[in-house]
Amino acid sequence: MTRTLHVALACFLALAATACFSVDHKLPPHAYFGTLPASGSETHVRFERSAMKNWLLAGLVPWSSFSSDDLLAENGPVLRYENLEVDTEFNAIDTILWIVPGQFYGYYVWAPRHITVKGDEVRSGTAAR
Repeated sequence: MTRTLHVALACFLALAATACFSVDHKLPPHAYFGTLPASGSETHVRFERSAMKNWLLAGLVPWSSFSSDDLLAENGPVLRYENLEVDTEFNAIDTILWIVPGQFYGYYVWAPRHITVKGDEVRSGTAAR
């Protein structure tokens, strides 16, 4: 009986480890990874926004309430977002937070990771002036 329990637990942990930090990025409907043909009255403004997303159980359960589209908060009359790059990574702050305190409480309690969104905000030429 204990052998079966150990095998079941090992299978569960192996399955759970494969899902660590699988991030589902949600973007607004007017966001593109490429570019659309521009009209003469549009201006492109480059942006880069980053925020820390907090995780529980070493990346299995997110406990931050934002998603990638929250980083695309519209600043004025944005027509669309183009040339998007979405990246999730451990930056220096994340690494320090999970290595140093993680020795005491374990990586399973708090696992921070940064989400960065880069791209161009396409605005109406008359509103950008």
